[in-house]
Amino acid sequence: MQSTTYKVFLVSLFLMLLMTSCGNKQEVEVETVDSTALSVAVLPTMECLPFYVADECGLFDSLGVNVRLLTFDASMDADTAFCRGAVDVAVTDLFKACLWGSQGDSIGIVLGNDLHLFLVTAQSARIKQTKSIKEKIIGITRHSVVDYTADQMLASVKLGNDELNRPQINDISLRASMVDQQQYDGALLPEPYATLSVSRGGTRVTGTDSLGIGQGLMVAVANDSVLHIRKHDLQLLVKAYDMAVDLINQKAQKEAPRLLSYIPMEQQLPDSLAAIPTFHHSTPPTDSLITQASDWLRSRNLYGKSFSFIQPD
Repeated sequence: MQSTTYKVFLVSLFLMLLMTSCGNKQEVEVETVDSTALSVAVLPTMECLPFYVADECGLFDSLGVNVRLLTFDASMDADTAFCRGAVDVAVTDLFKACLWGSQGDSIGIVLGNDLHLFLVTAQSARIKQTKSIKEKIIGITRHSVVDYTADQMLASVKLGNDELNRPQINDISLRASMVDQQQYDGALLPEPYATLSVSRGGTRVTGTDSLGIGQGLMVAVANDSVLHIRKHDLQLLVKAYDMAVDLINQKAQKEAPRLLSYIPMEQQLPDSLAAIPTFHHSTPPTDSLITQASDWLRSRNLYGKSFSFIQPD
């Protein structure tokens, strides 16, 4: 398991200043854990940018909610921390949330938004069209939206699910690096890793955007005790998230490099390639999306028993 890292930023900006500048803050390492903080497992991806912006720009502080972001390099590690009760909230995908629910975990969805994944192929693979991925080696994470996207990608060119080799590479940075070093034919990558990999010679072939499947598939979940005991904190978490979305959308065109620098990656994108998609306010996934995710899990013989996500009081 990758070791977790987290950073706490000293913030002193007033809310009225947040929409003009987030400022530069001193970065400090904190060894002690504040048990009163709402701990949130996040990934160093574009989907989590609003959380990083909310933290960096003092939005959590301005609302009076104590939030501690814990960054995991692999989604499986974040999931494990959540399932073991080591964190209060975890950013994950709807497929894994439905899997946990069907296995008997009492969880609810705190917030939801869109998810973007892209197939990036290695320069040596010379794959420029989706139909050319037959029997190629494409790095993924299993039993997740990444695995589901691979299925949809194959279906779009009338290939069977067994016509693709899918080694499991959980660490996002490692998955991208193996494509950059041409150890695999390609990988399904989130942003900003997809663009970074393309800048190193990879080819962006397809993705959730072109397949039309990314909407509403990113979720943040909490278990039943957190949903009820920390209801007010969760409401403020969502409010800060939505405020960060507004800030990102307002500043994305002119300040994309600075905003993306808040995502803790080993290597940042060149400023010339920094781009941010339009974000939406938090919206829970629809019933039809939940059914879609559950049906896919059933097709993989992964679905346990019928369940319903817990609704906060």
